[in-house]
Amino acid sequence: MPKHEDLKNLPNIERRLHPEVWRALQMAATAHEGIQRKDGRGPYVVHLYETLTLVEMGTSDLATRIAAPLHDGQEDVPDKLGLTIVAKEFGDEAAMLVAGVTKRPKDPNAITPDEKRADWFARNQDYAQRLEFRADERSSIIAVADKISNLRDMIRNTYTKGDSFWSKFNATPEDQLWWYKLVYDVAQKRIPDNPLNTIFAASIVEFEFAIKLYRSK
Repeated sequence: MPKHEDLKNLPNIERRLHPEVWRALQMAATAHEGIQRKDGRGPYVVHLYETLTLVEMGTSDLATRIAAPLHDGQEDVPDKLGLTIVAKEFGDEAAMLVAGVTKRPKDPNAITPDEKRADWFARNQDYAQRLEFRADERSSIIAVADKISNLRDMIRNTYTKGDSFWSKFNATPEDQLWWYKLVYDVAQKRIPDNPLNTIFAASIVEFEFAIKLYRSK
């Protein structure tokens, strides 16, 4: 399989990845083609690859590693990489793990900023409850890896862009901090000995510091 254009700046990754993990990453690159991160720094697949590399620090389980780059498919590009497609291509186990980290759809009736923010809180609380009580514990590994990757972006952009970055969100920096702490609390219950939790905790501390500095300006 030829390397997708968006993966050409990630050298030698094919050599070290299991063939099915590589195929999942390639499918994710194709499905998310043209999508950028909110800060505009490169293609979205860079986040998916970073999530995968973090997952590989937390587990050697093949299904979890396959699901890692597919984790945003149902939310962001369901017509190209929804749960049915993931199950068909990679099996029910991988699809189950992706489902465990998939938020329910946004409320189309939430129109105003306050309504959108309230919906954001409700969707995140629903996600956390699923992760804690219903999802396979391996979904928590993917969730933590995803959140570490997102936190790295938020920390960098809070330092460098400030208002121009945060204006793209309905949630405030403090809202986001609440959210990451909530997922961390769940992870401590579901995967207490996973090494990713230490990285997650350190990232949350740095994010909190970045917010304080941002608010002091």
